[in-house]
This record gives sequence, structure tokens and C-alpha cells, in this order.
Amino acid sequence: MLLNKVGEKLTIVAIGSDISIESLKILGARVLLVKDIENKDELAQIYSTILDSRAVIIEEELYKVVSNDLENILSTMSRPPLLIVVPNFKKPETDRLKELHERISLAIGVKLKWSK
Repeated sequence: MLLNKVGEKLTIVAIGSDISIESLKILGARVLLVKDIENKDELAQIYSTILDSRAVIIEEELYKVVSNDLENILSTMSRPPLLIVVPNFKKPETDRLKELHERISLAIGVKLKWSK
């Protein structure tokens, strides 16, 4: 069990749709395997799992589905969990750099040049 500086239990959860997410159990993460992202019960379980955790490793495809709602929910929390977005093991590319590029451009008020 991991503890932070004040002795609180740190809960790490890995959320994904691919069975390979199970490999994160070796790090001590609790794993939530999502079979159908369209299922409202599974979506509710994803949200409650994230809110009950201190760190969340989530596959990018699932993050895309829940990101707008999560931003609204987490912005109201005093200590939101750390979100770690990882690519799906089947699709190693990620769109996170484009998202970060857009956010940085918005933050500084200038559209930054995108180069590959």
C-alpha cells in the first residue's frame, strides 16, 4: 500500500478497454476493464472510480469520451486526482500533443505554429 506524506492511502487505478491494461496491476494499480463505453452503468463506474482515486491511468480512447464531463467535475474539486492519459496498446499513436498545443496556444493568446 502506498501512503503520501501525511499517511493517507494513495489509490492508483488503471482504466482501459484492452486486456493489456491488466499489466498495470504489477505497479499496484487497481484495474477497471471497460467492455462497452456506451453503457451508462460502465460510464457511471468510470466516473465514480476516478473520483475515488488519487491517480488515474486511463486509455486515450476512453479519455476522449469522458474528458468534457471530467473537466467540469474535477474543476470543482479541491484535490482532484492526477490523470495520466496513455495510448491504447493496440494504437500506439496519441492525439495528446495536438490537444496540449491547442491549450498552450489558447493560454498565451497566440496560435502557435504546429510542426511535425
